Amino acid sequence: MKKPIVSVPVLLLLFMLFQFPAAAQRALKGTPVVEPQKFLKDIMSLLIYKKDHLRFAEEFTGYDQNGRPIGRGPFLKLLATGSYVPIALTSQSGKTTYQLDLLPPGADRDLRTVIRQWGETYYDQFSREGQVLPAMDFVDLEGRRYTPESTRGKIVVLKCWFISCLPCVQEMPELNRLVERYRNRKDILFVSLAIDPKDKLVAFLRKTTFRYAVVPEKGSYMSKQLRISAYPTHLVINGDGKIARMVNDPDELVVALSEVADK
Repeated sequence: MKKPIVSVPVLLLLFMLFQFPAAAQRALKGTPVVEPQKFLKDIMSLLIYKKDHLRFAEEFTGYDQNGRPIGRGPFLKLLATGSYVPIALTSQSGKTTYQLDLLPPGADRDLRTVIRQWGETYYDQFSREGQVLPAMDFVDLEGRRYTPESTRGKIVVLKCWFISCLPCVQEMPELNRLVERYRNRKDILFVSLAIDPKDKLVAFLRKTTFRYAVVPEKGSYMSKQLRISAYPTHLVINGDGKIARMVNDPDELVVALSEVADK
């Protein structure tokens, strides 16, 4: 009796199915903006991919690895496990769309760590949304006071920073442009909470233009009550005194403020 003959193409297909089961089984809900093998090459490729295509602080349409729709919170919680890669998809509706896919078993450990940290950070920030800003009672360098009573009905944009934080300083020109964009909105206040003492901040501001109000010596408040672990961090507080968005990137802040200010 002759043995059955299996053609080379069939053997190749079987090999691919065995080696890459996740790729064969996934049911993507659209075309990837960038194929995973390209942005999973190394850390730099992954970071560029995030900068260009991932906006987790914004509202988005999310899907799990099986193509089932899931909310922003569950999506970020799964991302925080470090087991998934977020794939940005093209969308005919124009809505931002992401789908999770299992990371390949042989994926670099550093890539997995970075993605897990993204998920942990964004999920933590998402979980703060809707919470009342704790114990707001700030006095800026000009002597102006900010309390729940004085800011009721107003949007407060908070920046958490310190002088020797290079990214905190580098983003200031972009933040100044944001202040200028909303210069006619008297219901929007731009306030920054700094770790540094008054004298150092005054000296710094003589040389650096920063159009936010500056509140000195708020390190303890930021670390203990706001639980800030990364600088800079930005919070958009709505007219009810609740955290509407919490982000680390000025580009994300621009979108977050637009979403709240346009309501």
